[in-house]
Amino acid sequence: MPFLDFPIYDIPAPRVVDVVNQSGPIILVNSDDYTKSHQQFLSKIVAATKHQLDQLQVVTTKNGSETISLRSKDPSTRLILCFGMRSMHVSLNCDDRSYRLVEIDNLTYLFCNSLGEIQSDPGQKKALWSSLKQFYQL
Repeated sequence: MPFLDFPIYDIPAPRVVDVVNQSGPIILVNSDDYTKSHQQFLSKIVAATKHQLDQLQVVTTKNGSETISLRSKDPSTRLILCFGMRSMHVSLNCDDRSYRLVEIDNLTYLFCNSLGEIQSDPGQKKALWSSLKQFYQL
């Protein structure tokens, strides 16, 4: 009698994303949450950190069902903004409570709620801004 008489779940490999050389943050967002109005809102968030959205790398994922693995050798990239994602979606196992800065391997991750949730909640906007001010020392 075989030890396993049922199929073993095949864990899908993460999608590897090469980080483009840039001085601003990398932005990870669920594709369902990356609507036109949310893009405008994201532009305002990024502008507050003295960057422009069209000059940053934005990586969209399939509604949290896809795992991303970032590959970066560029020391100028230091912040990864994750909207509507948890640490497992970026191949990490760490404290991913919203609006806390988490430093791993010279990269700082900021896990946030979805853009839609932040846009509609002043408390979340304030928490996001507080974390960005702390990171950028504004």
